[in-house]
Amino acid sequence: MDRFLKVFLLASLFVSVVNAEVKLGDKNSFISLCYHNVADKMTDKSIMTVTTDQLISHFKWLKQNDYHPVSIDDILQAKEGKKDLPKNAVLLTFDDGYKSFYTRIYPLLKIYGFPAVFGLVSNWQEIAMDGMFDYGGKPKPREMLLSWDEVREMVDSGLVEITSHSYDAHKGVPSNPQGNSAAFYTTLIYDKNSTTYESETDYTKRVSEDLRRSTDVLNKHLGVRPRAIVWPYGAYNRLTSEMAAEYGMPIALTLNMGVNGLDDLGHIKRTLVPHDVKFEHFFYSLKHDPMYAKRAMFINLDQVYNPDPKIEEKNLGKVIERVKRYGITEVYMKGYSDADYNGLADALYFPNPHMPMRSDLLNRAAWQTYTRSGLLNIYVWMPVDGFEIKGKKTSIYDDHDRSVIKDIYKHMGMQAFFKGVLFDNTLFKDDMIESVDYSVDFTKELTRQAEMYSGLLETVRVLNPSVVLREDNSTSQSDSYSKALDAYDHTVIKAFAYTPKAKESQRWLEGLVQKVSENPDGLKRSTFMLPSMYADAKQSRRIDTDRLIDQMKYLELNRATNFGYYPDDYLNDHPKSSEIRKVFSLETFPYKVR
Repeated sequence: MDRFLKVFLLASLFVSVVNAEVKLGDKNSFISLCYHNVADKMTDKSIMTVTTDQLISHFKWLKQNDYHPVSIDDILQAKEGKKDLPKNAVLLTFDDGYKSFYTRIYPLLKIYGFPAVFGLVSNWQEIAMDGMFDYGGKPKPREMLLSWDEVREMVDSGLVEITSHSYDAHKGVPSNPQGNSAAFYTTLIYDKNSTTYESETDYTKRVSEDLRRSTDVLNKHLGVRPRAIVWPYGAYNRLTSEMAAEYGMPIALTLNMGVNGLDDLGHIKRTLVPHDVKFEHFFYSLKHDPMYAKRAMFINLDQVYNPDPKIEEKNLGKVIERVKRYGITEVYMKGYSDADYNGLADALYFPNPHMPMRSDLLNRAAWQTYTRSGLLNIYVWMPVDGFEIKGKKTSIYDDHDRSVIKDIYKHMGMQAFFKGVLFDNTLFKDDMIESVDYSVDFTKELTRQAEMYSGLLETVRVLNPSVVLREDNSTSQSDSYSKALDAYDHTVIKAFAYTPKAKESQRWLEGLVQKVSENPDGLKRSTFMLPSMYADAKQSRRIDTDRLIDQMKYLELNRATNFGYYPDDYLNDHPKSSEIRKVFSLETFPYKVR
């Protein structure tokens, strides 16, 4: 399997849906399982495969444990109010169109009476049977795929629904100057000859043409156009979703994990079925929320950046090795530069028409962190309105500035691969007067702009500790922490006591944890950002590693299991990784979360 595909698919096994409202067992809820190839023996490891015996045991387990595979028709009828889905509904899906769909899977569907969804790559299907198709840059024999006669027979049975899996988008395309490849549907192609990115117009035309051709080919051979699309690599965005709907495919299947409701048909969550775990253990993990524990790494790209590309690449390598060594769950990566340390973004790390680009680094850093560490939870850390353009700070109260900021977020979404956004408006504001209220609606607008090219994004808000600790009873401020939890998927609380004295700092931290715990979801949905440095009147000074470790231990013992620290001087190994790893790494955490 090509590295792009392998890392993307394997990492998606660990994707969780934050704050999901639908649970298995709720009325008209369903889960969807994603398979690929089925073989009697595991021979071709380049293709995701389960054995025939495993699939039989999976189907048998579903039947014996009162799970009920349903069809897309069943789901649509429930959506229209014509009937309810059965309890423990399951949508079975199989991607890519392998011959085993007909020789292994279809016979079992008939025996068990299970409906299923098959996704076909139209371009692969059009190749002559004695030809070859390109699978992740490697030639594979066309004969390992279905024939059209076999497809028609399965469709006529009423058990199988054929969906588009693209025309020719089951591949990566060049995504940055450093030579990385990323998903066809969600990437602006980088042309190394012209050193430019594909225009929005050309991108839209390319994606639209692929979607159109995929439906045309299926209609030509089956006499019906697909009503659903299976996104290759699970990669989609708001634009691709809208275009797919225009071609008659409003139903879309992703590779996010979670339980679906009837309002999720535009982005149905599917769980990849691994070949190397017991099915009953795998299924148990789908039904039960794991113990939460987040370890966050906050990456400042100003520390990675260097005018010399070789040194910059070496710096990035050190960061990624630290990510892997700690076994963390999420990375918050600054997408901007604050070279003069005034708390405002004066340059960005991605191409855009409004501000200087210090380096085309965000795309490379996010993608390399993902592919080399297997970590999908990468968030871009950005200001809400703290941009400095032509020497002037932007304001969300200015119509022109609002338009510029939204366009910056749109270009961020166009240029990088990430799971969500960390909104930070704390660096330049007086932390005693910060209010969450004034920017909630605007951050929703910014999220929609980024989602045009990045798919559904999770949102995280940075909060100063005063938002949690303030005692006044004014409606606009005293409940802003609760409002932040309501408005965002998660929060990051800057647990900076601003004191060099360890005992005073510890007492302050205890008070902060107590305040957070007073909210029912506070500890679960908040991450504490501990300081690794403090600033006195003269200079910034390092906090010793032992003190930081003590704070982490205190948080863990008090069920505040989500934490990280900032800044991380990974170039000089402070805090000392060999020491802090003993507490910080989830490899030593008592609960299995990865």
